[in-house]
Amino acid sequence: MHTSQLAFAAAHSTGLRVLVPATLVVAIDHAMRGIFWPQSVFGVLTTSPWRWMEHAAWVIFEDIILIWSCLRAAKELGVLAQRQAELEATNERVEAEVKRQTARLESVSQELVATRPPRRHGGDRHRCAA
Repeated sequence: MHTSQLAFAAAHSTGLRVLVPATLVVAIDHAMRGIFWPQSVFGVLTTSPWRWMEHAAWVIFEDIILIWSCLRAAKELGVLAQRQAELEATNERVEAEVKRQTARLESVSQELVATRPPRRHGGDRHRCAA
């Protein structure tokens, strides 16, 4: 498994649970191919029997960076989720206040209409004197 594959595995929502088995697969793969077919993994025909451990150490180093990145991203997502929740709660409070004020204004408006004296048609004022 290459670094990019580990990065994609780590970026996935279950990445941290996948990283440990993936690292073990890489270490076992490099150890076995290093013993039986070193050219396929190291690019040389003969190699030290411990060379696979160097590769495994580099993968572990990559894992540390990926885990750190995942934890940081999760923390940032938590902050963003908290802000979103606060914004939604504020929006709900504002909407409730708008509804309350609208109902109050409608009530006052209905009271004003109900208490208004009836209109008189001022028929006498508009007649012409002859």
